[in-house]
Amino acid sequence: MKIQDLRLGNYIELRYENEGYCEVISIDKNGCIDVEYPDGEIIYDRECKFENHEPIPLTEEWLLKFGFIKHHHDYINSMENLVLMLREIETNEWIYKLYPIELGTAQQPKAVNIKSIHQLQNLYFALTSEDLVLKD
Repeated sequence: MKIQDLRLGNYIELRYENEGYCEVISIDKNGCIDVEYPDGEIIYDRECKFENHEPIPLTEEWLLKFGFIKHHHDYINSMENLVLMLREIETNEWIYKLYPIELGTAQQPKAVNIKSIHQLQNLYFALTSEDLVLKD
C-alpha cells in the first residue's frame, strides 16, 4: 500500500495496534495519517511512519458488511447504472466485473483484481461519487 492509494474515509489497520480497523480522517502533506477507531478513539500520527499502516484484506465478511449480496460464488452490489460483481479467485484476492444496466447493451465487463478494503472503497467512490459505507 502506498500513501497515494489512500483517501479520507478509507479503512486500514495499524501494525502496532490490535484493535481492529480504523478510518483515515486526515492525511497531511508529509504523509502523516490520523485515524479514528469505531469507538471514537483518535490516533494522531506525528512520526509519519507510513510503514505502521496496513491494508485490510478483502474478505467475504467485509463484503457483507458493505451490503454486497452473495449470489452463488459472486458478491453483487447494484448501483444506479452498474452492477458491481466480485468473485474470489484466490484467498483474499478478488476479481471484479462491471455490468452496465442499460436495455439492449451487451458489453463485455472489464475484469480487474483487487485485494484490500481501501481499493474497493476507492473503486466504489470512483464509480458513484459516494462513499461505500458499512451497513448496520
